[in-house]
Amino acid sequence: MKIIFDNRFNRAVYVVLAGLFFSCISCSAGPPEGPVDPVGETPLETGWQAVTVTGGLMRPWSAVWLPDGKTLLITEREGQLRVLRGGELRMDAVKGVPDLLPLGQGGLLDIALHPDFAENRWVYMTCSTGQRQANRTTLVRGRINDALTELTEVTTCSRFPGQEGDSTSDRACSGWMTARCSCQSAMAGIRRCSWTAA
Repeated sequence: MKIIFDNRFNRAVYVVLAGLFFSCISCSAGPPEGPVDPVGETPLETGWQAVTVTGGLMRPWSAVWLPDGKTLLITEREGQLRVLRGGELRMDAVKGVPDLLPLGQGGLLDIALHPDFAENRWVYMTCSTGQRQANRTTLVRGRINDALTELTEVTTCSRFPGQEGDSTSDRACSGWMTARCSCQSAMAGIRRCSWTAA
């Protein structure tokens, strides 16, 4: 019995073999020794300056401007939600932040506002929850009062598996939070989150 391969198969085999050959050569060469010199010139950016907005924060992770343009909500990784208004940091943290796990890169992470925040006051946050060996990134939402002192109606929207002290799934959550989102009450008081592209 004679097996005949067509040209597409032969080309695919040659490409795979060539790839393996060159990867073996590059692996056998080893990493470069000593410092690596930069290639080319990187022009300096102009027309901007770094400005310190506030001090006194403990590991700030994320921030979002409120619609008034002068108030900033800031998450601190250890679990505090802070308010910066008119350049002044309030001493007291916002009450009602859910229990979380400040471990490694985990803790209170990203924050975003509902697109209709001015009407509904919903704030979305991601945080690490659980225990050291069994933790996850959790997407929660809560309604912040007009005085910006307390979160109420705090609800878990989604949970994403994580690894010990890792915040990698938080990036996925923040992509969802910054997209146009709408959370609404479903029947029987169950909260349902639906995400649509912006």
